[in-house]
Amino acid sequence: MDIKIRIGKTRIVVICGSFAYKIVRFRLYDLLCKWVKLEYEKRKYDNKTAYVNVKRHTRKQLITDMLIACFRANYTEHEHWRRCPNADKFVPTLFTFFYLINIQERDEVARDYSNKFISSAHNRKCGDYLLGDDSLHIDNFTVAGRLLDYGGVPLEP
Repeated sequence: MDIKIRIGKTRIVVICGSFAYKIVRFRLYDLLCKWVKLEYEKRKYDNKTAYVNVKRHTRKQLITDMLIACFRANYTEHEHWRRCPNADKFVPTLFTFFYLINIQERDEVARDYSNKFISSAHNRKCGDYLLGDDSLHIDNFTVAGRLLDYGGVPLEP
């Protein structure tokens, strides 16, 4: 059995057989390093300089970016699929385990940059949900034109 592992910013994707398992990725080491740097900069300089030097992060933003974003991506994918399960624009999310693991169908990733699905990504919708520019990457589309990674698509229309 062929197993592939891909590591992203918020999740680890394990592709095994006919399924893709999207597991949340806790970035505790990154959180700790940035938090220590933030506290150091705050003590050495004033608060404003510290936040600029640590990519404008506050403590709340650090926690949101490093810990909550992974759950939000799995939650968003599950909710999109739950709200419009018959949409042919998304790869189905079959199951979620408390948003820690999402199980999706496996589909072949598009390889050709001249693919017609990339040029029409601005017009892709599921009901009233318009997909944004972050969906324009070729790796996010299947050969059939369905979107693989839609965890960053906002839920509100």
